[in-house]
Amino acid sequence: AQQREGLLHLCCKTLRISEVPFQRVRRVLDGVQLDCIQEVEVNFTWDLPTLGMFALFLGQMSNLQSLSISYINVLAEEEEEEEEEEEEKFLSQMLRLWHLRKLDMDSPSFLELIAPSLPRWLQTPLDKLSIWFCSQLTHSDLTHLVQCPNLMQLKSLGLYSTNLTDFSPEPLQALLEAVAPNLQDLCLDNCGMVDSQVEAILPVLSCCHQLRGFTISENHLSMATMDKLLCHTAGLHSLELEMYPIPLECYRTHQTVDQERVALIQAELTGTLRELGQPRTIRLVTKSIALGRFMTWHFHDMEPVMCPSSDPA
Repeated sequence: AQQREGLLHLCCKTLRISEVPFQRVRRVLDGVQLDCIQEVEVNFTWDLPTLGMFALFLGQMSNLQSLSISYINVLAEEEEEEEEEEEEKFLSQMLRLWHLRKLDMDSPSFLELIAPSLPRWLQTPLDKLSIWFCSQLTHSDLTHLVQCPNLMQLKSLGLYSTNLTDFSPEPLQALLEAVAPNLQDLCLDNCGMVDSQVEAILPVLSCCHQLRGFTISENHLSMATMDKLLCHTAGLHSLELEMYPIPLECYRTHQTVDQERVALIQAELTGTLRELGQPRTIRLVTKSIALGRFMTWHFHDMEPVMCPSSDPA
């Protein structure tokens, strides 16, 4: 704690804001040494004026390294001119975050607000970008990400439960090409991706030589595409975590998995891995559950598929 102007100011590194009135949030922020804060997590529904008021505090968090924006639904009931003024107020404060390294978003409204201006307000290279539950993600959003120079050194990229089903693969291809040299973790879970979209990114995926974790569970992939995925990732020797969806051939119905088919598929995949000749463990995932912003994996009928470096004598 620090004494300033007769008041006691708390010094904290982590600030989490949940569902409380903003007046209470403001009282807390008035009593905190803002330049001590390194991590902020916001989980609340705010309108643009409230977001603008919070931004005045956010801009004073000069040592902020991690910002998580969760469950914000920007209720834009203002006139267009007033809305633009509030947006500009918020974005002008983001310009002051010189040490930001991690940005997590699961608010479509917030993503829509900041994506077009991302190249302007993002002042330093990000290490991690996660976008959660943005079913309204657009080609334009991904294009804005590609156009942001300070995203080119990403080590971690996560697109969780974003709807890419109707996307052409070019924006994602371009983004992966830009970040491939440094990328260590790539998560494309539950994005509604189909065979053609995944096969389009295979060449650039095979160039992500620093990749340690790759998860693409809960997408709609056939066994043929799974084989291609395993072949294209065979040269990524740093991979420690691989999670793939159960192939479509294993499903009796949309949600019902045939256990006998799973066993056959696992045997086929083991054969593929043996042919590739590299020790690997992959995991097949049939279901995951999101608790709040955090993805908690619940594996059903998940078995590691092992490949020893050589057959036992």
